[in-house]
Amino acid sequence: MRRRVAPTKGQAGNPRSSRGSDLPAEGKMRFRIDRKKELPQQDRVFLLDTSALIAFAEDAAGAEIVEGVLREAAQGKARVLISFISFMEGYSWILRKEDEESARNFYLYMKTLPIERVDIDERMIIKAGEIQAGFSLGVAASWIAASAIERRATLIHCDPAFEQIGQLVPLLALGTKG
Repeated sequence: MRRRVAPTKGQAGNPRSSRGSDLPAEGKMRFRIDRKKELPQQDRVFLLDTSALIAFAEDAAGAEIVEGVLREAAQGKARVLISFISFMEGYSWILRKEDEESARNFYLYMKTLPIERVDIDERMIIKAGEIQAGFSLGVAASWIAASAIERRATLIHCDPAFEQIGQLVPLLALGTKG
């Protein structure tokens, strides 16, 4: 079995928590990739939706794809982006499942991954507004889609709602969220 991010005291995000913590003794998290898998030839700029981040954390369907793009980013072969709002959603996801300390640890762990956070700017505000007005996407999904479009990234996701914007941005679906 592969390891998963599980950066919290209760291995939040990992239903197989009986294996113990992946935290080193000194309390710092490590980024480890322990399996190679080639990805289809694409742009080499990816943006992870929150659902892809959660699939990776829970070792769910598609986790190996996320693991592969993170490995490529660590090797300098790709750029992996994540919207600012996915940091918030990841934090709240752990907070609902665990506690505040676990959520903070997960947030800090996300910051150690070879990803670049996409923050708000004027163009992003306009693009997210256009997406939300023109498609059946919520606020968070509109920000994430706008981030992928503005950064010309392939959007990696588990959310079938993104399929409606497939003409605007390359999509890589990992499965569906349940």
